[in-house]
Amino acid sequence: MIPVGLAFARSLAQKPELILHAPDKRHPSLAGTYLAACSV
Repeated sequence: MIPVGLAFARSLAQKPELILHAPDKRHPSLAGTYLAACSV
């Protein structure tokens, strides 16, 4: 299991200005995709 959700939550708690989701709020942005890849 990849803890991407935890990585997103921790990142947004520390830097709320990060944009981790695309405008549709369902898909990751480029930064969110990178964070997910780093979580593996």
